[in-house]
Amino acid sequence: MLLQAYVALVLFHAGYLESVSSVWEPWVAFVLVPIVAFYGVLRNNISAPGVFIWLAVFIIFMLNYLRIVTGFNRQAVIAPDILSVLYACELYAAYYWSRRSETVRAFWPLLLVGGHLAAIAAAVHIFDNRVVVSLTWGLLALACLLLALKHKDKLLGKSSLLIFAISSAKVLIYDLSSSAPLVRIGSLLVVGCSFYLGGWLYKKIEALS
Repeated sequence: MLLQAYVALVLFHAGYLESVSSVWEPWVAFVLVPIVAFYGVLRNNISAPGVFIWLAVFIIFMLNYLRIVTGFNRQAVIAPDILSVLYACELYAAYYWSRRSETVRAFWPLLLVGGHLAAIAAAVHIFDNRVVVSLTWGLLALACLLLALKHKDKLLGKSSLLIFAISSAKVLIYDLSSSAPLVRIGSLLVVGCSFYLGGWLYKKIEALS
């Protein structure tokens, strides 16, 4: 335990705070998680790296996750648009792997919510058009429902409600205010179609055993 605590302290302070520049910090955080997870897989125990090392990795990841999602000082990061998509993919991959291996069940909802928020933020950062952003969010929610139906994953299906809720709030609060009539109509059409399709798919998911 003492050795793990020491390694975690060195990793966080000397390895991360002192040695990594702000330009590369989000990339280091992105790569660090799978490296530590892979070590756990090699040891046939995801907890093998130790609670202190995982805590250090978690703090490093969350600091940069929040930076990428909020867009704080993103101009100082190399390829921020690509990185925002990669963070979402990494969290989705972590959920898929943990669900397949039946490990860390308590973190499944957090991984899904984190992945959804990262994907939502990525669409905002990449696309300038409001309608395109709403369309991207609707497609993401529908993709979650289709995958949930294919793999009989109720948790994934229910998590799509978060995307639908954020999408509807965006349209009602942001898109409809001081927008051109065509933009309003387009946004409402996109959200309406995605809600209609999503409701039909969600009904099928609720019927799963």
